[in-house]
Amino acid sequence: MGNIANPHDKFFKEVFSDKERAIDFLVNFLPRELAELVDLASIKISKDSFIDEEFREAFSDLLYEVEFARSTGYIYILFEHKSHPERYTALQLLKYMTRIWDLHLRQSPKPELPIILPLVLYQGVEAWRFGSTLRDIQDVQGADRMLPYTPDFRYLLCDLSAYSDEQIRGGVIFRAMTLAMKYALREDLQEKFFDIIELLATLADKRKGLECLELLFRYLAQASDKVTGEAFQEAAARIQEGENIVPTLAEQWFQEGLEKGKLQGKLEGKLEGKLEGMQEGKQEGMLSAVRDVILEIIEARYGVASQRLVEKLNGIQSYEVLRMLHRQLNKCDEIVEFEKLVDRAL
Repeated sequence: MGNIANPHDKFFKEVFSDKERAIDFLVNFLPRELAELVDLASIKISKDSFIDEEFREAFSDLLYEVEFARSTGYIYILFEHKSHPERYTALQLLKYMTRIWDLHLRQSPKPELPIILPLVLYQGVEAWRFGSTLRDIQDVQGADRMLPYTPDFRYLLCDLSAYSDEQIRGGVIFRAMTLAMKYALREDLQEKFFDIIELLATLADKRKGLECLELLFRYLAQASDKVTGEAFQEAAARIQEGENIVPTLAEQWFQEGLEKGKLQGKLEGKLEGKLEGMQEGKQEGMLSAVRDVILEIIEARYGVASQRLVEKLNGIQSYEVLRMLHRQLNKCDEIVEFEKLVDRAL
């Protein structure tokens, strides 16, 4: 998985960093009155990310530089890859947009700030239920005369759960990948999995079809446990030469699993060894040992823990609670899930 620990992040960037698929997305999801202003041929895809480290398990982003009518501007895509919507998305966007403007001012000789069109791509199971303006999360009751002096903007929302499969349009590859994102967090993924494969099977370019199949398999195998090994094998058989992909990927996943298992076992043994070495009654030493191993597991799986999470763990003074969190950590797919467990334990 390289340096990107989250499969949703990796898949999103693989799909939307491709210029052809980026154009596919904008053509089919931008409102017509805005799409008419964008010179699609001018798209340049930035590698910069503006998201805070603590939010990277639940959010990803991409920045497109484009020509709007007579000026250069940006389309900023914030991808929410979690099962439920985030109330304060507009506030996050405002922060990230100011960072984009700061970067632009450092790099461009033009004194004017460029237009930024913010767009939220959401793949959650729950329907989006929050407003799409900054004003929606502000307390402005009885303060109408203050409104001209407070910031506000609207973001575009692409809630994949709100689209039927037929409404997801574009080229074959883009549709297949977008459907995979739509169903990756859902219980009926395996049922829809074969529909996605049948779509890929219509590709005339065999090489592209195999590349997409491998990308799709890797994403769904890492992001969900709903698709069985037998389903992957059956799906591969439906694509010409696809059956050659499964053994290669299976070997890679097996090796990754072994390494993960070795690391997990090593850390588990380290904890047990520390605890056995503690003399009875040394409560603080036992608490510290569990915290240390929790943080090592987090670093191995998700990257360095945020300072906020470290402080919360340090605030837990119950050995039983820390051991419970240690056991539950192994069941968490994303760091945000573990952070919620910690919050509930405080």
